[in-house]
Amino acid sequence: MGTPVPDRHAAVGVRTALAVLLACVFVLCAVGVSYSADIPIATIPVGDGPSAVAVDVVTNAVFVTDYNDDAVTVIDGVSDTVTATVPMPPTATQTFPIAVVTDPTRGLAYVADFWQGQVVQISEPGYSVTASMPGAGSHGEAPRALAIDPASTPPKLYVANYGSDSVTVLNALTMARIAEIPVGDAPRAIAIFTSAGRRRVFVGNRYTNNVTIIDGDTGSVVGTVTLDGPPKAIAVNGAGGKAYVTVPATDRVFVIGTTDTVVATITVGDNPVGIDFRSSQYGLVACYAGREADVIDANTDSVVATVPTGPGPFNVTAAPLDAKWYVTNKLGSTVNVVSSGYGVTTVAVGAAPYQVAVNELLAPREAYCSNFTSDTV
Repeated sequence: MGTPVPDRHAAVGVRTALAVLLACVFVLCAVGVSYSADIPIATIPVGDGPSAVAVDVVTNAVFVTDYNDDAVTVIDGVSDTVTATVPMPPTATQTFPIAVVTDPTRGLAYVADFWQGQVVQISEPGYSVTASMPGAGSHGEAPRALAIDPASTPPKLYVANYGSDSVTVLNALTMARIAEIPVGDAPRAIAIFTSAGRRRVFVGNRYTNNVTIIDGDTGSVVGTVTLDGPPKAIAVNGAGGKAYVTVPATDRVFVIGTTDTVVATITVGDNPVGIDFRSSQYGLVACYAGREADVIDANTDSVVATVPTGPGPFNVTAAPLDAKWYVTNKLGSTVNVVSSGYGVTTVAVGAAPYQVAVNELLAPREAYCSNFTSDTV
């Protein structure tokens, strides 16, 4: 199995202090301390077709879905070596793991197996599969995207089912179904906003050109927002509680406000896809056909800067403590790092970079990029 991650009992103690650690890092960042130099330090062979990436910032474990190998590769983020390869539960057909999220407070990871219609829970540090959710019929549900609310009671996992036009709500500990919520046709994007007084789950539906809004406390649909094309990605701007939805076909970003209605539309570059916020104010959207990324100011809901990228900018990942964004250039072999002053650094990676995950609590800080066609991170 390779070198294990830090001891489980030690990790539990760290988890209880996670909020304190985050606060401390915010303070360090505020006075100008930064560890990241954006220099490639390792290339790690993984399975076939690495795509989604997620980090447990407590144990420093990095989970990578190997889309074509029906497995998840786990990397030790300290030694940058493969710790384990976790096969998805045996099935008669391929599973195609397509999405992964982590709950660092409990040492759990969750994987959506698109083709088999199941969601798998992986527990640390042994990386054993502890539960799964069978789909409704052959490839019936096709889970496409995941979002987790670890602070709810019980903690909830939201599953966007592309094939059954629904969102499954699971107890994230027991994997028991809490609810099955009908949404629009072919949900493929999901984002969640949580605060003391308001929980919202935003679901982007490809073929009905709309976003379903779910109340995370009651599990009821509280609104449906109509777009002018198929939604691609959704991001929420932190404390502001607004959702930003990219629509590639019309070069626009739709803004859903706290009233659960569209409060603005923003015209951006050609074919906007990935989007993420590095703070409550500033977001970045990758414009796939325009070879650019546009900076959005959430205070004015307008584009305030445009930065050049490599070919086919696709996914955007924010590093809030460093005030940076990482943009994968899917048609090239580079990642663009956009700094707080909108300067751009180009970093060489593997072929067809898909997604970046950042561990900002590691010193030195590290970012992990999955390279889909070169089978590396």
